[in-house]
Amino acid sequence: MASKSEWINVDQALSLCIEENLPRTKKTIRSWCRNDHVMGQKQTTSNGERWLIDKASLSIKIKAEKEMQTQYEQVSPSSHSREPLKNNGGTQIDRDISNPKNGNGSNPFEPVQSSADQSEQVRTLEQKLQSLEIDKTVRDQHISFLNRENEKGREDLLSQSRYIGHLETKVVQLGGTPDQTFLAAPTATSTTEPANPTKKL
Repeated sequence: MASKSEWINVDQALSLCIEENLPRTKKTIRSWCRNDHVMGQKQTTSNGERWLIDKASLSIKIKAEKEMQTQYEQVSPSSHSREPLKNNGGTQIDRDISNPKNGNGSNPFEPVQSSADQSEQVRTLEQKLQSLEIDKTVRDQHISFLNRENEKGREDLLSQSRYIGHLETKVVQLGGTPDQTFLAAPTATSTTEPANPTKKL
């Protein structure tokens, strides 16, 4: 038999994140629901709309977030700074020998990007990459979860079909006749009435 889903609200989901040492906001949890990172249902109440979240899918999301966060913390940011050179007067000059536009190989009119700007760009790209990896992991786990639930549902359906067949056999053995109307596939019935019934003159 398929396990019964347990649904919790956003406040309970936030408490669960805090218990798992994963600080998040209510806005983030609602975003997970809208983007199908977790199984969620939007309900309309007298006080407005609210989200209900499947607790099992939320646990999968929390686990994936923590794993990706741990992996990201273990990776040290790479350094892309360039070594400044000194001229004869002791002034530091950031030379780019790959762009020789004047006699000494540097271009004094071309703006040079600082190492701080480059580091900031690297951090931004790494954060985007981390977010994409988390989304992919969560979606893969969510698909696996849905596949397992679907498989359980098929097994339940087959079990019920076998049980109905067993009951039908017992009815025949006892001399009865199964209700074929009940066992037959449903058919569409027409309820259309004449548009212009004949008026009595």
